[in-house]
Amino acid sequence: MGIYHFISKKHIELYLNEFTYRYNTRKETEENRFNIMLNNCNGRLKYGQLIK
Repeated sequence: MGIYHFISKKHIELYLNEFTYRYNTRKETEENRFNIMLNNCNGRLKYGQLIK
């Protein structure tokens, strides 16, 4: 079944960014992948920014 049943034009760039990140870190362990993601965080993400 999968997670994504519909991809909206509004969010397609976000989906592609996620899959690009997963592909680029495919050889990393889950722990390392998570730490890389945390190190790339620039601050707090507010809900309004998330749904833009």
